[in-house]
Amino acid sequence: MMMVCGDGDNGNDGDDDNDKNTNTFFTDTGLSDSDGITKDNTITVDGDGTWRYSINSGVNFITGVGNSFMLSSGTYAADVIQIEKFNAAGNSLGITKINETSPIVIDTTKSAFTSSTTVNVEKFTTASATIYTAETNEDKVTYTLKSGFQQERFTIDNTTGELKYKKKQTQVGVHKVTIIATDVAGNETEQLITVSVKAIGLSTSITWGGIGDDNKININELATANLSGTVATIGIVNSIRISGIVFKQNDTVYRIDSNLPSVDVNNNTWTLDNSNAWTSQLTKGNCTIIVYLSGNGGNVMNSNSIVTSVDIIQPNNPAFNFVDTGLSNNDGITSNGLITVNGLEVGATWQYSV
Repeated sequence: MMMVCGDGDNGNDGDDDNDKNTNTFFTDTGLSDSDGITKDNTITVDGDGTWRYSINSGVNFITGVGNSFMLSSGTYAADVIQIEKFNAAGNSLGITKINETSPIVIDTTKSAFTSSTTVNVEKFTTASATIYTAETNEDKVTYTLKSGFQQERFTIDNTTGELKYKKKQTQVGVHKVTIIATDVAGNETEQLITVSVKAIGLSTSITWGGIGDDNKININELATANLSGTVATIGIVNSIRISGIVFKQNDTVYRIDSNLPSVDVNNNTWTLDNSNAWTSQLTKGNCTIIVYLSGNGGNVMNSNSIVTSVDIIQPNNPAFNFVDTGLSNNDGITSNGLITVNGLEVGATWQYSV
């Protein structure tokens, strides 16, 4: 909404009335066009002549340039923003108060989404089910859907940010939609949401512990290595358990079918503690670890895997030599300071001390 403020009382008589036209404008954007909260920080000064403005109730004035000036973000109390215009002779045409009765709030900061950008939805989800709720770091936000992508598939509640399908989903697939959050001042921010429709199921992350961050197991780490993970579900899956763990290296397969880790019912986490029973099976080379899952009494099953490098064979000691120059080639007195290191295995690192 374009807010218009008229001319003030300048106390001058006899001037041309047209010279006294000191209209000023600012645009009130946002959820309300009359609350004085706006992202538009431009104040437009209409008419000819020179002018100056104040943002501290007339204590100080700044010479105006062109026909507008910009306000910094913040709250401006009533009466503090003032315009004074002058005619061609330099006579004041009076003071115009932009916000004579109420404050103006300039807010140019966009809200930020705090909700995730991905969501998994169970196949056969109905149109009445909320599949995602948009959230930002501000309370008063209006949510809309951006045109394009697959907007026609979804609806969103403008106030709560609850996203729903328009129709029941009978096929698996991936759908994308952009949500626009508009704050009180009218600032807009967008977030692309990826919705994956999946059949009911479960999966798990697999993470090594006790081996550092290089995804490699050496001879010392073999005594502390352990596995853990967190199970994620699509739809309603209960009675979740680890049904088997396999270590596969080349043509050698070692499988754990008993004394398997249990899945915590509170947070769906599990841990395979260090045990010589399985660590002793590891040999040098890449090892594929496969974790098998079961749920709903065996009606839902899945597996996940990772690959880890195992090197538990200590390298041979390197050899080093130098060329003994001088009157004798075996007195250790030489002008050649070069030491040559040999016998290193591929990819090995080494250090030296003097």
